[in-house]
Amino acid sequence: QESLAELASALIESPDNHMGNLKLMRQIAESPDPTIQKLGLLSQLTVYRDIVPGYRIRPLTDAEKTVQVSKDVKKIRDFEEAILSNYQAYLQQLETQLRRHCGERGDANVAVVAMQCMSELLTTLTHFNFRVNLLSAIVSKMGTRRPVQVGAIACNALCKLFDGDVSGEPSLEAVKLIARMIKNKEYKVDEVVLKTFLHLRLKDEMAVTSEDDKGNKHRHKKEDKKRKKTEPHVSKKMRKIVKADGELESELKEAEAVVSAEEKQKNHSETLKFVFLTYFRILKNAEMSPLVPSVLEGLSHFGHLINVDFFADILSLLKKITVSQYDQYADGTGSTSAKTALHCIVAALLLLSGQGEAVNIDLKDFNTSLYCQLMEKDSVIVKRMSDVHSRSEIELVLMGLDLLFCRKKQIQVDRAAAFIKRLATVSLHLKPNAVLACLSLQRALLVKHTRLQQLLDPEERLGTGVYKPYLDDAELCNPYATNLWELTFLMVRV
Repeated sequence: QESLAELASALIESPDNHMGNLKLMRQIAESPDPTIQKLGLLSQLTVYRDIVPGYRIRPLTDAEKTVQVSKDVKKIRDFEEAILSNYQAYLQQLETQLRRHCGERGDANVAVVAMQCMSELLTTLTHFNFRVNLLSAIVSKMGTRRPVQVGAIACNALCKLFDGDVSGEPSLEAVKLIARMIKNKEYKVDEVVLKTFLHLRLKDEMAVTSEDDKGNKHRHKKEDKKRKKTEPHVSKKMRKIVKADGELESELKEAEAVVSAEEKQKNHSETLKFVFLTYFRILKNAEMSPLVPSVLEGLSHFGHLINVDFFADILSLLKKITVSQYDQYADGTGSTSAKTALHCIVAALLLLSGQGEAVNIDLKDFNTSLYCQLMEKDSVIVKRMSDVHSRSEIELVLMGLDLLFCRKKQIQVDRAAAFIKRLATVSLHLKPNAVLACLSLQRALLVKHTRLQQLLDPEERLGTGVYKPYLDDAELCNPYATNLWELTFLMVRV
């Protein structure tokens, strides 16, 4: 510990004169003692965070190496060359320790420390060299199960990288590597890997439209005309000089901004392409994969960025998955749950809630599927909603009902009445927190559409016939032939 402290202090105090200490610290970290290994790795991490420059070092060309330079320039070049070689050796040491200690025979604590060092380097020295090498090593360990902490640290590091990335270039490199890793492993990865995509800044960065840019340019032109009218009189020669200088300065600034904006937009577009490519590959090639709920959550998150031309194909694929997943669960022929079918429905409704409103697509199949899954004849869904996983599933149901009825101005009131009645029936079997959420949604619908309040009158009846609670068609079950008698029981229970 004292040796590492002395070497690190000398390096931080004067990096140029003590660059050889980095090699000595690497040699100490190769000790067979796990404690010394961890101290050596962490000490090097602290040193590199302090001495690494705030810019990316460009390798010298052969022509530049032959040019004679001043002592100061040569000193800077020697420092950059030394820091690059030592930093690369440190990264290789971290990868070696990870490979050696990941598994049953290795020391889990050393592996965790090595991954922590790599994650810290990725998030704090993102601008520096060997970023792709660092990303490759971290991405390859995202699905590590022994020790489990290594995979969690890797995923958290990428989430932090995505959250703080402004240019979009590091995110693009990471998404490419993740997409390739998922494909090479034949989609057999943990769902946490896919959920890292939700931290990408695509949802906010790509929200600016071209119409806004045109409006800003038009407004600037008007302001320039007004400014010209109020300017004092100057000579013709002076106006030419000022105009030439102003045009040159504005062109330089505008060119720099446009290039930066175009590069940023290009990075985000490429990143979005790889994200959707990964999602669609999973939906097409691994329909029964446990990753499907995470894929559907991602589609819901980035749905407003999907081209409207692809909506029909996506919705047909979601419809197919909804039917197959739910049938497999209801028949008990597979290990899947009906939660995936609910994810499909919510994803489809979210896709059509934004720009998808311009697309004329019939949602009857998704409406019917959601209505069927609220309650089956053998009460399988009711039993399932009352177990420990009820909260997440009932949230999906309420989100779907909110998209179907609460966020739309015009709805079919008879269909809404059927959903309210079935939801009230299911509420009798839910936990108190889920019951309160269901009551809140029912109240919002009753306030928004006054015709639904007829369900609260125990004596009033509309139409003839009887209510058919087990008919899986919201439009034919005749909800106005009954009332919301369940609310009376819920008053006592909640």
